[in-house]
Amino acid sequence: MAKHSDLRPPLPFISALDPAEFESTWNDAPRLLRALNAAKLGTWYWDIESGRVSWSRGAQALFGLDPKQPLREQVNYIGLIHEEDRAEVIRLFELMLSGTPSNRAYRHRIRWPDGSLHWLEISGSLQQDADGKQRVMGVIRDVSSQQAREQALRSSEEKFAQAFNYSPDAVVITDADFGERDRSFR
Repeated sequence: MAKHSDLRPPLPFISALDPAEFESTWNDAPRLLRALNAAKLGTWYWDIESGRVSWSRGAQALFGLDPKQPLREQVNYIGLIHEEDRAEVIRLFELMLSGTPSNRAYRHRIRWPDGSLHWLEISGSLQQDADGKQRVMGVIRDVSSQQAREQALRSSEEKFAQAFNYSPDAVVITDADFGERDRSFR
């Protein structure tokens, strides 16, 4: 902790606090939305009975739509999903509707109005409101750059494996510190 005479604020620390007590202080939506927007997360709420999805401005931006403008027409969410991902997303929605719980976030590509493709990761949980209606609430984030890095790594690994496996020359991999052969490449 910082000393009283120290002009610098203390470094962050996690105090001994009941998280439920802290959460009860977040009773105003604007503060929560600022935190979510700062984290580049969008929130959404799916009324299963009507099929209607309501979302935050952050979520709207993640779909390539102007977050400062209300939508003028209904958006076909399924139609935005890349054709190769659509069947799996529909299957996951059907599993959720059947009551099969899933703790896994799922990723899929969507096409923005400008035609570009973006990867989204969606997490949500089926909940029952006080009125007995089932609803799904969750968060969404853009994982396009993460997907690109993962694809670049896979591509690099494939190129290395091809060079290693198809080389007519003997290849020995050594550890720089000990000079031992890496036994994972047998």
